[in-house]
Amino acid sequence: MKIKLPTIILLCISLFFACQKKTDKTEKNTVGEQSLTFAKNSLAGKIISKPEEIFIDLKKGNWQLLDEFIDSVSFIKLETRTDNLIGEISQIIFADSLIFIVDNEIAKSIFVFDMKGHYKYKIGNIGNGPGEYVSIKNITIVPDKNQIAVFDGPKNSIHYFNFNGSFLYSERTSFYVNYLEYLPSGFKASDVTSMSFGNAALEEYRNNTLIVTDTNNIIMYGACHDFYKEGKFNQVMLHSLYNFGNTVYYSPNFSNMIYQVGDSYLTAKYHINIKGGMPPITDDITSDIFDEYSRRYAFFNGEMVEMKDFTYISLFTPQGNPFVIYSHTKKRVYYCRFESMNPAFIFITFPSLKTRYQENTIIASVSAHLVFANKNNLYNNGRARWILDDLYNGLNEDDNPVLFFYHIKNGL
Repeated sequence: MKIKLPTIILLCISLFFACQKKTDKTEKNTVGEQSLTFAKNSLAGKIISKPEEIFIDLKKGNWQLLDEFIDSVSFIKLETRTDNLIGEISQIIFADSLIFIVDNEIAKSIFVFDMKGHYKYKIGNIGNGPGEYVSIKNITIVPDKNQIAVFDGPKNSIHYFNFNGSFLYSERTSFYVNYLEYLPSGFKASDVTSMSFGNAALEEYRNNTLIVTDTNNIIMYGACHDFYKEGKFNQVMLHSLYNFGNTVYYSPNFSNMIYQVGDSYLTAKYHINIKGGMPPITDDITSDIFDEYSRRYAFFNGEMVEMKDFTYISLFTPQGNPFVIYSHTKKRVYYCRFESMNPAFIFITFPSLKTRYQENTIIASVSAHLVFANKNNLYNNGRARWILDDLYNGLNEDDNPVLFFYHIKNGL
């Protein structure tokens, strides 16, 4: 049975894997602990085989208050009505002055709000008819169109809607998929980790975890080795594909690598090098070995937010779940303590969905229940009371989640 772990306990480790394309001739390049295999053709020279190294030393790092990294915070309280109750946010997308909120586990719905948090409408419904979905794996924006694509895993289908919620049409996927994103060209990137069984349509790419198809759904290439084995090693991350600023990133299942996905090749973007971190995974990995590793080592847990000038990287350690911020310009890692002079800053440390807004802003979605559970402690902080008054005014603990916008300092 396949197990999907919550984000807070996702454990990502250094691994050996290959990126493979349609050819029999290959050339190898060593990248830190990685051995990458690229096609020996005209595309080979366009692949960045040496990623940017992000060195993390959790013992010697200079841990600083959140105030050292966050310039300011704002928030949006999502309007609560009887017909738009959100259980847990699984995805947030901003487009055309709208906020698309996905709850794929509890409400199993797509809700649309404006930028003030006012509820507008819902997209689609649960069902088997036209414009209905059985389950929402994820949604994505169709490039150059005011359209939302809703990936329905159980039906192996993609349902297309206008931004106003009008249903357009559906299409079937030619193979089983965990998660998909559109590339700017209109090509699709699909994560197929653990889905080799029954994926005969993948043919020679059945042992890959990333599949890229063109606008006609023809496979352009497959990449990254799949270590998943039913009954032996069956942990998978919730998803490994991210879309930030119309750029798609991929971190293979339990990996210390982050790639930028292109139409014809992958770009090795970052190698997250944690001192004393997890040993590399091999085909001999088992769930028992993995569990033992999780009790001893620190990991990149797969949660990242790519901004214009920074990268937010979440970690797992046996002692807790810290995060760091990497400055692209200064090539420096900033270690973040879970403490702040501003009480509203603390919600960025909560185990919740993180994503990007505009250039250098991180969004954290926090349930109203958790916001209320911390009310007394935050008021006892004694600082920035006006922020708390505005936050709690009119908010009930059973309301929809609150979106916190954390603006990262430009000077980092």
